[in-house]
Amino acid sequence: MSTTPMSTTPMSTTPMSATRRTGLQLLLLLAYLLVLTPVGFVARRVRDPLDRAVDRTATSYWITS
Repeated sequence: MSTTPMSTTPMSTTPMSATRRTGLQLLLLLAYLLVLTPVGFVARRVRDPLDRAVDRTATSYWITS
C-alpha cells in the first residue's frame, strides 16, 4: 500500500495564491468599472454602433447580396 506525502498539495490551494487571485480579480473588476464602462457609455453617446437611424428617403431597407 503506497501513501502520498503531505507536501504534494497543489500550489493553487496555498493561502498566498488565493490572496493573489482575489486581488487580481478585484483589480480586473476596478479596471472594467473605471475604464471600460465609461468608454462604452461615451462611445454610444457619440455614435450609434448599430446605425439604427431611420432614413426617410429610402424606399426599402432590403439588402441584396
